[in-house]
Amino acid sequence: MNQKVLNPKRLFYVFLRILGFLVAPIIILFLAINLIGSLLLTSPLIKNDLGGIGIYNPYELSIVSPKSEFSKLMPWKKIALHIHSNEVWYTPERQSLKDLTKSYQRNGFEWISISDYNLVTDYRKWNAKTFLSYEWSSSLLKRHFLFVGVKTAILDPFYFFSTRENIQWIIDQHRKRDGFIVSNHPTLYDSMPIEFLANLSGVHAVEIFSPFGDDPKIMDKLLERRKPIFAMAADDLHYLPLEESRLNHESDLIEFWKKISFVYGREGQAFQRFILMPNYIDSEEQIYQALCQGNYVSVRKFDRRTEDFSLRYVKFENNTLEIAFNEKVKEIRFITSSSEPTLIVRNVSSAKYNIKEKDSYVRAEIIDWNGILTTNPIYRTESMEQRPICKTKI
Repeated sequence: MNQKVLNPKRLFYVFLRILGFLVAPIIILFLAINLIGSLLLTSPLIKNDLGGIGIYNPYELSIVSPKSEFSKLMPWKKIALHIHSNEVWYTPERQSLKDLTKSYQRNGFEWISISDYNLVTDYRKWNAKTFLSYEWSSSLLKRHFLFVGVKTAILDPFYFFSTRENIQWIIDQHRKRDGFIVSNHPTLYDSMPIEFLANLSGVHAVEIFSPFGDDPKIMDKLLERRKPIFAMAADDLHYLPLEESRLNHESDLIEFWKKISFVYGREGQAFQRFILMPNYIDSEEQIYQALCQGNYVSVRKFDRRTEDFSLRYVKFENNTLEIAFNEKVKEIRFITSSSEPTLIVRNVSSAKYNIKEKDSYVRAEIIDWNGILTTNPIYRTESMEQRPICKTKI
């Protein structure tokens, strides 16, 4: 009798049956929720009308400072979005809000936003230099979006599959809340190819610099499809580097656990992808306004230990885009399509480009020894769909 009970083959089948009784109902429940949600939670894919005649300039206010007549000489502030913490119940091994704040401030960042999965992490009461955001995830398909400026999260009902109409429904719910909407890491598993994104309405920016793929041409290809899209750069940080954790006095026990689980090899290339905003922007409301207007630039550093770009100003006046630095850079490119750059100027500290009648948009892309910097596009409104409205007040 005991031999039959202890038979390994019998025990294995008993284990499978118990596992089936416990897990199968849960999987079936989530599949049912997904199926019902995919049928009911949909929005039609509607192309917006084209804008009026004129040129949209995201940097119209970037050289207007209430503090100085010489604001075009001002430094730009480092802003970090898309950072994950241990506030979500299923990510207890990640860094605390306190440690993340200390590390980003130590590395020169003035404002940060924690973007946990399906949770708005609000810690503004003890850290005044933070603003609201969260990452919404269509789980298995990795169709993730960053929603900035919203106060509450919408849980993901599409655990296993989703259509474009389902994703459009999620975007529409956040448009009602006036959120700033970013398509995260679209190249990850090719989760959101160009044609998929081009059929969505209401997305304000696309993550062209991400640890899961750096590709500025994503923005160009969407602009060519008449989508008035901005750039975004983010660490998508899940774990801080080992040296940062030690500076934050992380316990030896936690360090040992992270070493044996190889966590320190997955730090998301910390402090290498971020945005710069004009120095006069100094409140949460101004952060939202700058994002909405596109009044920022996106940066991808090749190494977190290198110096930052010494950007002086970006301006567009008299149909001319001009960008200037405090020292010479290797190369300034002016991009007007996803093909080759229209103009390349090398070993200079500033450069200009006069937008031509044939150009539907223009952006500047700087390549130097320390990294890549890109402006948001200046574009002809009659060549693009109407720009989606987003949050300008808290």
